[in-house]
Amino acid sequence: MYAFPLLDTPNKRRDKISYKLNQVRKFRNRIFHYEPICNDLTALATNHNNILEILNWINAGIVRWTKQIDRFDNLYKQAVFLRTT
Repeated sequence: MYAFPLLDTPNKRRDKISYKLNQVRKFRNRIFHYEPICNDLTALATNHNNILEILNWINAGIVRWTKQIDRFDNLYKQAVFLRTT
């Protein structure tokens, strides 16, 4: 819990932190085992948001820097558009 200095006090609970970290770990394992991750776009967006949230718990500057090079939102919109047409 001390690794996340920017996490607000009500959310600084082991169960909440471990839930988010485990979701990211499972996502990472799916990628490293070459499992498809784009079949469920909602889950993909949730994982992206979880990663940014965890980074923000550590250092808000990391999130600002990441957003400068992050193309997820554009690619996500394109994927949603392609699925609806």
